[in-house]
Amino acid sequence: MDQERGRRDFSPPGQDSFLDVLTNLVGILVILVILVGLRAAKSPVRLPEGLSPEEEKLLADLAGDQAKVQALRADVLRLADQIDQVQQAIAVRNQQRVLLATAAAAARQELEAQRATLDEKKRREFQLRHALAEAQAEIEHWTKLLQQPNTPPEHVQLLYHSPTPLSRTVDEHEAHFQLRGGRIVFVPMRQIVEAVKADAQTKQDKLRQLSEITETIGPIGGFRVQYEFEKKEVALSGPNQAGLVATVASLRYLMLLPVRAEMGETIDEALQPNSEFRRVLAQFPPRRSTVTVWTYPDSFLEFRRLKEALAQQGYATAARPLPEGVPISASPAGTKSAAE
Repeated sequence: MDQERGRRDFSPPGQDSFLDVLTNLVGILVILVILVGLRAAKSPVRLPEGLSPEEEKLLADLAGDQAKVQALRADVLRLADQIDQVQQAIAVRNQQRVLLATAAAAARQELEAQRATLDEKKRREFQLRHALAEAQAEIEHWTKLLQQPNTPPEHVQLLYHSPTPLSRTVDEHEAHFQLRGGRIVFVPMRQIVEAVKADAQTKQDKLRQLSEITETIGPIGGFRVQYEFEKKEVALSGPNQAGLVATVASLRYLMLLPVRAEMGETIDEALQPNSEFRRVLAQFPPRRSTVTVWTYPDSFLEFRRLKEALAQQGYATAARPLPEGVPISASPAGTKSAAE
């Protein structure tokens, strides 16, 4: 088995060994050629005797050419040496340039980092100074206010507050007034209703022929009264009246139309002791009567003054706000006043 292993491991020499031997021989031959050339160049040239002038001139030219060749060879070697030195210097300079560029980049990064840090510090310092200045200004403001003498203001506006009482429905002893343009005028609602009833009695024949009638009467207390009646069939509910129907006249609405734009007294005039408002109000006993004020948007402030004055005299007040341009009106479908 050992012999077979030896036969397997043995292999003929390859081409690599042959090439190595051939390379070494070539190198030796080159070295020999260079040595022979150098020795021939340094040894003096012996000229043969008996040469013709042309041959001597030719040999002299060859000797001059060899000198030139030697000089050129020396120059080439010197230039090659200088080129090597320059290349080595360039390599050193490149290495130094790379090192300097790396150091400069590192220094630039460090400088940018320091600049960013300084900018952040400056910005934070500016914000802190600004906040400190605002705080100092506020402290100075409040310090000056505290140092000022505590004197009451020249003009004091008193605000009155009264709790909202519970309202109650008004059934009787009710006085009606219109408050418009800051002026108050009495509305004789009871006399107006009686006048409408009386006028409707005289129009019964006309109502029998028509399904509805519209009439205007007055003026009564500075108001013309427009009203409308209509016929209605009402089922009777008395004994022995089952299924019977009666035709009756029913008031649909009545509307009060002022004869003038400005009527009555101003609030200042009305609150005087001998005013027309005081004279009319004396007909209604306090603590049993309610004053209903039909108030327009331009007189809400005057209504507050009026309400306070009426409350001091013991009158309950009911407000009936009206939009501008809408007259006072009443109908069976309306609501009663709620006094406070």
